[in-house]
Amino acid sequence: MADIQKPVLARPYRNFLTPALHRRFTHAALFTLAVCYVEALWMGEWSLFRMWFPLFRTAMIFISSLAVYVLRIGNLHVGTYSTTSSFETFWRRLLQMDTLQALIWYTFSAWWFSEIYVWSAPAEARLWWVDYGQPYERSRLNERPIYLRTMFLFLALTQSVFHLRGEYDKVSLLPHNPGLLQQHLSWIKSMGPKMLHHAVSRTASCALAGSILYLVFFRRLVWDLTFSFVGYFYTLQRNQRPPVIGGLMDMIGRFLIEGFLLELLWEFCNTVFTDHVAEEPLKRGQPLTNDSSDPNGSLLQGLRAKKEVPREFAFWELDLIATRFVDRRKTLFTELESRQPIQGSGQSGKDATWTHIRSVCLSEIQRIDKRIQAILDPPKKLTPEQQQQAIQSLPKLGVNALKTENILASDPPPTDRISKTVNRIDQFARSHGQSPGARDPVSPRAQQLLTYSASRALTPTQQAQLHPDSLQAQAHSLTLSLLRSPLGAPFCCTFGRRATAVIAGAPYAHTGAILHAVSALSHLVHHALREDAFGLVAKDVPAIVRALTATITAVDRFLAGFGVHWTDVGFEEGMRGRVDEVERIRLGVKEGLERVLVAYGEYLETEGMDRREINRAKECVGRGEVAGTNANGNGNVNGRT
Repeated sequence: MADIQKPVLARPYRNFLTPALHRRFTHAALFTLAVCYVEALWMGEWSLFRMWFPLFRTAMIFISSLAVYVLRIGNLHVGTYSTTSSFETFWRRLLQMDTLQALIWYTFSAWWFSEIYVWSAPAEARLWWVDYGQPYERSRLNERPIYLRTMFLFLALTQSVFHLRGEYDKVSLLPHNPGLLQQHLSWIKSMGPKMLHHAVSRTASCALAGSILYLVFFRRLVWDLTFSFVGYFYTLQRNQRPPVIGGLMDMIGRFLIEGFLLELLWEFCNTVFTDHVAEEPLKRGQPLTNDSSDPNGSLLQGLRAKKEVPREFAFWELDLIATRFVDRRKTLFTELESRQPIQGSGQSGKDATWTHIRSVCLSEIQRIDKRIQAILDPPKKLTPEQQQQAIQSLPKLGVNALKTENILASDPPPTDRISKTVNRIDQFARSHGQSPGARDPVSPRAQQLLTYSASRALTPTQQAQLHPDSLQAQAHSLTLSLLRSPLGAPFCCTFGRRATAVIAGAPYAHTGAILHAVSALSHLVHHALREDAFGLVAKDVPAIVRALTATITAVDRFLAGFGVHWTDVGFEEGMRGRVDEVERIRLGVKEGLERVLVAYGEYLETEGMDRREINRAKECVGRGEVAGTNANGNGNVNGRT
């Protein structure tokens, strides 16, 4: 009897995505090499040979850019960081390893770039460690390279702050970028003014603030540390002090030029990396998983991946298959049994591929409802009786018999001197306590004197201002004034941030996955009228319509009823419908529902939907108002007048 072989699992989706990301990194590195070549020309001496063959210096500068690429690859994530306030974002990022990695890699990149410049600088720059001076003078430690290296470290710190604040590690998969060379060049060209602005402004601000910090706080410290290090290699006079400041004036200009080149290199690396990683998940114009022996099985593994990056790309690829690739799309309807079980799914491999696709897309969409439900309808707290019933008795730890003596009898009187003293103190404290019926420690005469003194020393207006209610109102007014100022802005929990964290998800917004899931599902339903020969899709259309309708209704109900945090001092009611990330999701779900209704609207009743459900779905599609407010301004979650 022949052995029954177990089905071979499809190759994981990451096996196709990782090589694609490697190719994109290589293409981005080639663009960066061109920038490194131009900067190498500027650094070196102007000679014909060095102009055409600065290859070694180009390779050295490229190492500085590689540090940025290592940082971006290690901290890559999809979607915006979802927090309720800027301070919360700062606090969370401060405690994460991403922050330390950004500081380390930017510091290494700046230090390496500064060493290349010191090595390439002409002799008149005087950037050697020791200044020998005249033959009759003693050797002195040269402060010029110390200042330059310190300023580059300040620039690395500045760039790290902007890197974390601007979420440079984020990659948005919403734009459809086919990855053509002409489009890359045009996009980089369009980003040129922004990169130049960032490079100029950050270098200039760092030169000003960094020079002040260096001269006021760090000059002596850095001088002593460098003197201790250089003293091992050179013979220097002890107790040397930093020279006059005038010798550093020209170094500010040198730092402005070289710092601008380094800042521009950093900005270019981040820009070109983001552009290339956000390319569509295609290989030679076809979906990535087309090279798999089981393309749909590999795609399903990506859709159910636990890591966000392969999962987001898998949803994007599914969306592209549903909209562009007819032959591959037809296989989603014709595979009645999945060739192999899907790891991590709750369904057997014998289900049709369409069943798996429908399940994973609806699961992604319905997570919005679950997050909203958890906020608007939190689980009720148990009553004391229910808590008592839920408490389970602990195991018996001992079998000693119960005490038979009278437990209410008073303790025996103390016998020794220490016990008597402690007993007197205890009785005195109990007699002056604040239990019901206890005597007030402040006598009536003392209270009258306090009241009289207050009336003589303070005017009635001053007494009213010192009233607890008045003090609380003043504190509240000062807090609101602080929140309205630039200093308090990072602490404001705005409505938009809180709504985005709930609807799009946290800690990163899953906007891309949600929109791609809705688009893929609705396009598959739309094309199923002509391509679904076995009628697999028709029976699932009512469930899809109900899910999309429920999502739109839940989002509108959430925006209309979600409370405003007390720190959101700039909130206005009109802002409820102007949350960009939420509105993008809402419009995407609405377009998907409209696409399904156009395709199957006349068949919904025969598939088991009643007229009321169909009308509610059509109202969600045709609703022109936002967040459950009709044209008359009245709150109406279902959109009925």
